Amino acid sequence: MSFELRGVNFVNSVFNTAGARNFFGASEIGGDWRQHKPLNAIPGYDWEGATFVSKTTTLEPRQGNMPLRSDLQSEKFLPDCIYVDWRQGIVLNDVSLSGPGANFLLTRNIWQEMKRPLLISFMAIGENAEGRLSETIKFCGLIKKRWYNNTRFGLEFNASCPNAGHDPQSLIAEATKKLQAARQILPEVPFLWKINALTSPWQAKEVIDAGCCDAISVSNTIPWLQNATWDNNPAVQINWTTLFGRDTISPLKRRGFGNGGLSGWPLLDLVVKWVATARKIGITLPIKAEGGIQKKDDIRRLADAGANAIGLGCVSFLRPWRLKSLIDYGNSVMSGGNNQTRAVANCNFSKALCQN
Repeated sequence: MSFELRGVNFVNSVFNTAGARNFFGASEIGGDWRQHKPLNAIPGYDWEGATFVSKTTTLEPRQGNMPLRSDLQSEKFLPDCIYVDWRQGIVLNDVSLSGPGANFLLTRNIWQEMKRPLLISFMAIGENAEGRLSETIKFCGLIKKRWYNNTRFGLEFNASCPNAGHDPQSLIAEATKKLQAARQILPEVPFLWKINALTSPWQAKEVIDAGCCDAISVSNTIPWLQNATWDNNPAVQINWTTLFGRDTISPLKRRGFGNGGLSGWPLLDLVVKWVATARKIGITLPIKAEGGIQKKDDIRRLADAGANAIGLGCVSFLRPWRLKSLIDYGNSVMSGGNNQTRAVANCNFSKALCQN
């Protein structure tokens, strides 16, 4: 059941996805989204057993498309930048990394006081590669300065958000430099590199082989009307016409936002294929797979493909009654059987997790 990187035991092999529980999870400020509080009355809605991952922060404050109140809750109860289709089980969002910035979050000392290990998600969004490298260095410096106690944590470097004004594909070439710079500042901290499933596993392997990260997270939302070009099998392509008809204008675009990115079950086949391909070409690092998990069989498929951990996100409000059973099943499946044992040697990944 445990997920261990660089000696940090994250306890569970099930995580929430970045953003699913706001910046601070169970906290009065920046805690679980107020829109989700009514879900507590639904049997089965319970995050217990999932390791906490923060909403992705940027270095500087960013209004994005979802302005936040002083308590870090969205100003609107139903933000216009999020489109939800409960019947189909899909979501489009163009939140665009709204947040108060890393310094504000770190000076609250809420992460530092958490009793269990956690992951902090960060994305550099500067206008050019040099600016994004500089932001990464400054962010890691802030972490080093502000982390004042023994709470164990890891960093998830987000290179996958399609709503930050950069093509996620263009960020791959920068990844090695940013991760190397971060490692110089925080040599003992586990790093997860979060990439989009549109990124070819072969591209990802080039960065992974440089030895800069301890695990991979895949995937974030898939940009509007896009599909993977590294695998043209129709079985892994998202059928946008089935989901949205022949209209090529995003529902979010009609509201005045960008096109947004898709979450929900249509991502699963692509993520499963990504994980299986990564293992086939020799990627041995632990993989945290997320995107499209709606039922137990989805977790089983990811485990069989070679995933070592999973992230749960929009299923928590699209199908909230399933949440606790998915967490329990995920922790069980990812800890037993004949999983990718070759991941152990590369990153102190616990043998228990790799025995699927």
